Amino acid sequence: RMVFDDRHFGPSFATILFSFILQQSIPSLIRSAAQPASTRTALVAAVATCVSLYLVLGCSAALYFGAATQPLITLNFLSFRGGAPMGTDVPAWATAVSRWVLLLPLFTTTAAFPLFNRVLAANLEALLPPRLRSKRVAAGLCALPPLLCTALVSDTALVFSLCGLSGFTVVFFVPALLQHAARRASMKRWGEAGRLTPHSTPFSGNATVVGVLAFSVVAFLY
Repeated sequence: RMVFDDRHFGPSFATILFSFILQQSIPSLIRSAAQPASTRTALVAAVATCVSLYLVLGCSAALYFGAATQPLITLNFLSFRGGAPMGTDVPAWATAVSRWVLLLPLFTTTAAFPLFNRVLAANLEALLPPRLRSKRVAAGLCALPPLLCTALVSDTALVFSLCGLSGFTVVFFVPALLQHAARRASMKRWGEAGRLTPHSTPFSGNATVVGVLAFSVVAFLY
């Protein structure tokens, strides 16, 4: 089970999926980028960097802590002693490192929350009644559900798993369906010339759309 744990792979996959939700931010990122043509390269580099760091961190923690590895990796540093034997005083620097590691998810999640909230609010604002249509109202409505839900759920791993399950829609289903719809709209407007656009890649065809949808259905059910 140190290589593959089928009992916990589902929640783990959902958590990983949640960590790489970025599609909803790409259009606004491209519009505001100083060099829009370089956006794809920057995103590939960013995802590759995150994957590498996650693999190094996850594998090293699993190898070091073994079966005692905590679901939230930062909790493994709760009893960090900096090499001091049991029964002796813990060095001040070790305590500082332990507390910093424990606080790190709070800072990173707090920093990411406004970014996600702004994207959701921008989509919700257009759907609100005219009297309530404002950025502040939309942002408030988007912020309340996650704050209330996390106040009721104390298991952090469960929170990330639930977010990951909803992430299937954002990461797999919607992008695949949008790609198919955009390709059809392009060909309907420009004919066969609309099959290839400046944004087309070898993965822009219907085969990729079907493959992504099939994989996402199987992964979601698992």
